[in-house]
Amino acid sequence: MLMLLLSMIFAYLCGSIISAVLVCRCLRFEDPRIKGSKNPGVSNVARNFGKQAAILVLIADTFKGFFPVYLATWFNLSYTQLTWIGFAAIIGHMYPIFFHFKGGKGIATTFGVLLILFPYLACALCLLWVMTITITRYVSIASLLSVFALPFAIYFIHSQALLPILGLSCLIIWKHRGNISRLSMGNESRFSLKRK
Repeated sequence: MLMLLLSMIFAYLCGSIISAVLVCRCLRFEDPRIKGSKNPGVSNVARNFGKQAAILVLIADTFKGFFPVYLATWFNLSYTQLTWIGFAAIIGHMYPIFFHFKGGKGIATTFGVLLILFPYLACALCLLWVMTITITRYVSIASLLSVFALPFAIYFIHSQALLPILGLSCLIIWKHRGNISRLSMGNESRFSLKRK
């Protein structure tokens, strides 16, 4: 239990490092939290600062989810416990202690967690995300559809991990409430790599 607690704290701290802010500072761009949607995530960085910055943020955000869970696999923890550790990393990304608890929406970090725990599911959801954004050109619809499908897939793959995954999905959907509102009003921006 102590190892689980320490691993979750470490995962949360890893998640609390907001890659978008750090990458933009290193590249001498403005803070993504004051540009566009004001979300420190991959899509907002892509829209405002271009593909190179977005790729760096994507890699870093994915690694934040992957790394702490990967380390925890060395301590003979159960899959359910590893899922809780991944949950902590994603919560860190959403509510980072280092950035006044104002973080991103957790999609890339969730992918990093799934990549180490359920790699085939991670690839399947990534394919669903790419297909959806190709058809609709809406990042929010692609993200919401993938997150909505996640608990159903986990139920059949590893039902013991359903509770943290279900909680995670609800939080990510809550984080997208602004996107849902804009979609309902027809004001949501379509995805484009062209900088504004």
